[in-house]
Amino acid sequence: MFMTLAGLSATGAAQTVWGIEAYSDVCRVVFVEDENRIGQGTIDHLDEGCRVGPFERYAVGNMGEVRFLGASGDILMSVMPDGAGYDGYVGDGDPVTMSVMRSEPARRYSSQDRARPPARPSYAAGGVGKATAPECVRYYDSRQCAQDHDLGMPGSRFDLLPIETRARMNKRFMANLNSSVEGQIEAGVCVEVRNCTERMIDEEIWCEVDHDGDWSWILKQDAQYVYAGAGCG
Repeated sequence: MFMTLAGLSATGAAQTVWGIEAYSDVCRVVFVEDENRIGQGTIDHLDEGCRVGPFERYAVGNMGEVRFLGASGDILMSVMPDGAGYDGYVGDGDPVTMSVMRSEPARRYSSQDRARPPARPSYAAGGVGKATAPECVRYYDSRQCAQDHDLGMPGSRFDLLPIETRARMNKRFMANLNSSVEGQIEAGVCVEVRNCTERMIDEEIWCEVDHDGDWSWILKQDAQYVYAGAGCG
């Protein structure tokens, strides 16, 4: 698989463009392999305002898995070979596909110059629940503005309500996107909640839930989306 990715590297005159399809959007990227590290290199974005990333680097595993890394080295996306392309997951369990689009004249945004995603909405000091910007926090599945009862903690800290997933969620060992994945919960599943925590710096709410007899953490809400609503039915 190292040789496969090496063939995607940009040359002085032309480059092979890969299309990453996720969140109902397609973003074009180019792999630029590191001359000193086989199967590793940088990623150049050809489109501004992509909803995935921004990615800084990539690394290929022994089984052909391609990991997309952010500026701090955290894994933002992972795909595996599937036929002529790749399939995998991005973010907190959202599906993604990657396939060759075409070769075109070399033109790309550097990691320093390319546009970054829009800034997250700002929030009041009291917590994640109320946005001070006109933009609302939306349900992940419908993209509609979330109702007040689904924002913030699901109930009080001492009387937490069950929550119902609105997306396929990764179950994690700890309340962190960098924590190990222990399984998945499909959308529309009602789960009991034992504990919730707010990560104010990241504007995230994580809940420890009971699913299939195991307790693990899922991301209930971040600055953009509600992934699980309070209450069920």
